[in-house]
Amino acid sequence: MKGTFKLSVVSMVLTLALAIGLTTMASAQDNTINLVVSPNVLNLGSSGGVVTLHADIGYSSQYELELEVNNQSLPIAFTFPDSRGDLVIKCNLTIVKDMVEVGEATFNLTINELYTGTDTIRVIDPCTLK
Repeated sequence: MKGTFKLSVVSMVLTLALAIGLTTMASAQDNTINLVVSPNVLNLGSSGGVVTLHADIGYSSQYELELEVNNQSLPIAFTFPDSRGDLVIKCNLTIVKDMVEVGEATFNLTINELYTGTDTIRVIDPCTLK
């Protein structure tokens, strides 16, 4: 009986330790993804084109995407998978230029309210360059 009691206590302690460890791992899980905006320097004097965002997460047409530039909602023109199957997002350059100023622009992407990615690019205006 003593041996069974010790075994039960050891079993309970190990189960508790495992539960605490798994809870800690789940709460410490990093849901940050790598996000790269191209071009990395946006010229306000450029014409036409798109801004491309590459996210280091597998593509799915079922994602709920929220994209912001400088804390303003940015419309997404379209998405597709790149050659590795990762998510690529295209945005209209003219719309982006209307939303940014000379200095820096920060893009924030949220996927399914779970994964987030951020990238900051430089913004220049050739009319103000010397």
